[in-house]
Amino acid sequence: KAPYLSNVEFRRALSLGMDRPTIISTFYAIGPFVSEIAQSSFLENSPYYDEEWTKQYTQFDPETANKMLDEMGMTQYDENGWRMTADGKAFDLVILVPNYDVQWGEVAEMVASEWRENLKLNINASIMEPSLWGERTEANDFDITNLTGSNGFLYVSSGSIGDWTGCTGYNWGTRFMPGVHIKDGDKAFEPTEDMQKLMDLGTLAQTTTSDEERDEAIKGIIQLHKDNLWA
Repeated sequence: KAPYLSNVEFRRALSLGMDRPTIISTFYAIGPFVSEIAQSSFLENSPYYDEEWTKQYTQFDPETANKMLDEMGMTQYDENGWRMTADGKAFDLVILVPNYDVQWGEVAEMVASEWRENLKLNINASIMEPSLWGERTEANDFDITNLTGSNGFLYVSSGSIGDWTGCTGYNWGTRFMPGVHIKDGDKAFEPTEDMQKLMDLGTLAQTTTSDEERDEAIKGIIQLHKDNLWA
């Protein structure tokens, strides 16, 4: 699983295989009020809002997504019609869902069903108590998880920087990198080059006394998120 989950092209394919308009119309529309489509990115009121980041890979384009999976070598299918790994092994993923609200599970199940239908990937949702979810995610014992957005970076603070970079440890906004903060064991892993850059830029943005240097560090953080689509 790791070679695929760690591949940004796989993550981009998942993003393109998600029918966000249907999800929004089903769960996030009340009368005239409808949620906007966006990646997990800084909110529009943030001083560092980036429209390209917000909109990239949010269109529903299963044709392109399937081509991307084909190019990764996932062209074989098992007896149930699910894509297999490039070397012909069974492939499945589980979305770990904390049941803070019943809708969290319903949304995750819809996303999983879209990935199964649109991409022929065997992905299912597993709903559990938040305490168990916390233990599992902090131990890096999961494939995918869903979560609400972080603080949207509406203001620059040590906390907001830490949320988006993991430079102060594992937290709400960096569920994609728990293994980096585990010291030993089979669930620990060395940060990728870009994850290390993310943490280093976070530390720089928190500690520098130069407004210009902080500004450049935050822009670098944004670019790393855009390049990697971690969440």
